[in-house]
Amino acid sequence: MSSVELHGRAALVTGAARGIGRAAAAALAQAGASVALLDSDPAEVAATSRAVADQTGQRTLAIPTDVRVKIQMDRAVATTLAAFGQLDVFVANAGVWSHGLLTEVPEREWDRVFAVNLKGVLFGIQAVAPILKDQRRGKIVTIASAAGLNPSSAWSAYSISKTAVIALTQVAAGELAPFQVQANAICPGAVDTDLTQSITDQTGERFPHALPPAQVAAAVLAVVCPFEQTTTGEAILVSPEGTKIVSALGI
Repeated sequence: MSSVELHGRAALVTGAARGIGRAAAAALAQAGASVALLDSDPAEVAATSRAVADQTGQRTLAIPTDVRVKIQMDRAVATTLAAFGQLDVFVANAGVWSHGLLTEVPEREWDRVFAVNLKGVLFGIQAVAPILKDQRRGKIVTIASAAGLNPSSAWSAYSISKTAVIALTQVAAGELAPFQVQANAICPGAVDTDLTQSITDQTGERFPHALPPAQVAAAVLAVVCPFEQTTTGEAILVSPEGTKIVSALGI
């Protein structure tokens, strides 16, 4: 990817302190974008922001944010716009995992998962959509999951939330298409992150073919660059074998 592919563009990434979010923020900056990094951990997102800036030479901004709180997402987007003067790319990555059968999942756990994994994406899209519509350009990329394409009963709340993220993304794609704004969902299999390690620690399940976060970040870049492309409404599976479109609106 050319370091000038996104020169003059600005991006915002949620869940950016570590894992996929950190890799996506670094990849976008490496491609030339200024990047706002959002995360609920103030110290870690600040450290990641500095590291990405040092690594890429691009402008970065750390914004501690709880994506479950609409006013915080609205404020983070406004802060990004004030700092960079524009916003072109939104990557909704923040997410949590849950283990348990559908017939047994406690209400509190269900609400916790959906508050981050679905409402967090909704609030982000609602915050950035007016800006992107006014500009008549923009990219929205959500990080769903292969589990959203092939739901697991053992991961009921998580799987269902990620299936809903795919549907939400495709609805956004249809709604925003008249404004030249594209929305696509990236659906990775297991990724080598702290989250995946926590799954192993809790369940004993191992993932010998876990993807490097950089492979998921590359899939994000593929639907963002070149910026003039109009790919939208797609759910894109990312696996050790590569990437594959598994669902599309046909817009």
